[in-house]
Order: sequence, then structure tokens, then C-alpha cells
Amino acid sequence: MSKKRLVIKILLPLGILAAAFYIAYILIEQKKPPVRHKTEQTGVPVEVIIAKKQVIHVPLYSTGSVRPKLLTKITPQVSGRVEQVSEKFQEGGFFHKGELFFKIEEADYKYIVQKAKAKLAKAKLDLEITKAKAEVARREWRLQNRPEKEPPPLVLMRPQIENAKAQVESAKAELDKALLDLKRTSITAPFNCIVLEEDIDTGHYIKAGEVVGMIAGTDMAEVKAAILQRDLAWVILPSSRLAGQQPSKAEIALNDSFNPARTGWVNRYSGQVEEKTRFTHLFIDLPDPYLLHMKQEGVYGPALPFGSFVHIVIRGKSITGFQLPDSALREGNNIFVVSDGGRLEIRHVEPLWIGKGNVILEKEIAEGEKVIVSPLPGAAPGMKLRIVETEPAK
Repeated sequence: MSKKRLVIKILLPLGILAAAFYIAYILIEQKKPPVRHKTEQTGVPVEVIIAKKQVIHVPLYSTGSVRPKLLTKITPQVSGRVEQVSEKFQEGGFFHKGELFFKIEEADYKYIVQKAKAKLAKAKLDLEITKAKAEVARREWRLQNRPEKEPPPLVLMRPQIENAKAQVESAKAELDKALLDLKRTSITAPFNCIVLEEDIDTGHYIKAGEVVGMIAGTDMAEVKAAILQRDLAWVILPSSRLAGQQPSKAEIALNDSFNPARTGWVNRYSGQVEEKTRFTHLFIDLPDPYLLHMKQEGVYGPALPFGSFVHIVIRGKSITGFQLPDSALREGNNIFVVSDGGRLEIRHVEPLWIGKGNVILEKEIAEGEKVIVSPLPGAAPGMKLRIVETEPAK
């Protein structure tokens, strides 16, 4: 290898390396430093509700069952063989007041009526005869004695007349009883009702006082609802209603969404509290549970048959305060409020009422304040917040 070729072989790599270092140096010198941007602190996102002071009727939620308010056993007052039974007189049959349930044979009772009429006619005749005899005795007395002197009672047959009058009254009473028994052979509905039980058929012989069925009034039912003893103070009872206020209204439905719902009114409470549960019971009047009359008046809703399990919300006494969702109330009876500066303020409250899904405050917050209703883990006073959704107060 010549000397010239050796020099080239050594210097060429060194030249390439030097050129590379030079290009790298130029690139580094021309590179601009990164621009620094300040990161804005936007705060923790929260959802809030705007506090609004309003008149609130305390809602008391409960469950219960529909049951008859008027329940009666069917017991005929006369004995006899059944000759006719209404096709509707069976379990589930509806009757209007005065409609015939069944009929007992009348023949024996018509015979008793005729005998009673004859007895009354004879008693009236005997009374007239006795009176006539007494008048004859009076005249004979006056002819035989001084006219101005009053005859003695026995001469005037006064005891006999009184006895004859008593016989007439007794005969009248027997006739009235016979007519009443004849009327009682037709057993009719004493009120608008539904048949719950029946045990009778054509040809059966039934005795007076024998229970042959059970009926319940359909004009009015009642709902037995359980509430806590402490909630009873919010209920307006008919016996202790406030001036100008009606008993507490109740919405009654087959589901907890209360759509659709029926309307009733608190009638009374049980007057006692269960020791273990501290529950008491309210009884709520429910008109026309089967909607037999309301549909005729254009009113519709769910029929609530006896025995139905129902959801109830009672409209309690009214108070002025702030109604918030229960998600606003934190552990330890605290609420989280967004201050004007967008900072977290933790405020202790004493709820006036806590119920299903709601809490009512009286004075711990002010109109228009923003109360946080979304979860806020790691909450600390002064934390920077960012409102992402505002829910109007209900």
C-alpha cells in the first residue's frame, strides 16, 4: 500500500467525524428553548343546587294495606227455605243499596200476617162491644139512681174496657211483627257493597241468626299506614286540626312513583305506639276504592281492591324553609356550600326534618346560596371548586 492511500484511509473517517460534530453543534445552537405556560387552577368540579326559601308541606312516606271500613255479616232474621238467590250473590259480586241478595219462602209468614189481622179485627170488635155494654150500664144506673151521681168504675166496666184496649194494642203489635217478618224474607243490601264470602243456595233451609255471607261497603275504604312516633307531630288529625286547615291529605298508589295515585284523608290514629319499633298507625279514608262511582263522574285512577299493598305519602303540616335532596347532607349533619370566591365552606346544620330523599333546613343557609349535592371526597375548608351543573331548587 502506498503512503498516499494510507493517509487517505486515516484522514477520511476523522473528517466525517468532525463534520458530524460540527453539524450537531450548529443544530444545538439554533434550537429555541421551550415556552413555559402557567397552568390555571380550575378547581374540583361539583354539582350544586340553588337554595330557595319556600312554604313546604312536610311529606311523610309510608306503606300500608287497603281494608274495608264497613264490614258486615249476612244473618237472616227469619228462618225458612231459600226460594231465590241473586246471580250476583257470590264472591266478588257488587250490589247497590236495596238490591236483593236472596229470598226466603213467604207462605208461612203470609199466613201469620192473616192470623194477626184477624186477631186485631176481633180485638177491635171486642173493644166496641165492651164500650157499648158500658154505655148501657151507665144509662141503667142513672135511671135507677140520682142522675148527678157518677156511677162506680165497675158499673161502667172501665177495667174491661182497659183490658179490651190492651188486647187491641197487643194485636196491633203482633200484626206489625208479622208484617216485619214477612218483609224480612227478602234479604237486601243494606249499603253499596261487595260480597266477600257466601254460603247459600236455592233450596237451602236457613235459621234466623245463621251467618250465610260477608259483605264490605264500597263507598269508603280505609288504609292502615305505619309511621314513626316522631312524625306524628306533623300530621293534622280531625280531632286536633288547626284553624282553617283540613285533615292531612294522602296520596295512595300501587307504586312508589305515585303515578297514577288516589287521594284520601287522614281519619284517625291508633292511639298507641309499638314498643319495639316506635311505630304508630294512621287510618286514612279512601273514597270509592273500586272506582264504581268516580268513573261515572269522569274521574279515573287505579282501583285499589281490599287487601292491596299500597305506597302512601301524607301531606303534613306546612313550614317555611329550604328543601334539599338528601345528597346535600353529609356525615355529622354538615352541608358543603360554595362561597362567593368559589371556595368550599363546610357548615354544620340542624335539619328541621329528614325524610325519604329530602332534608328540610330552616335557617342555616340563605336564599340563593349554592349547596353542593355531588360527592366530594377529601373535602377541606377553602378547597377551590368549579361548578359544572346547577340544579334549581324544587
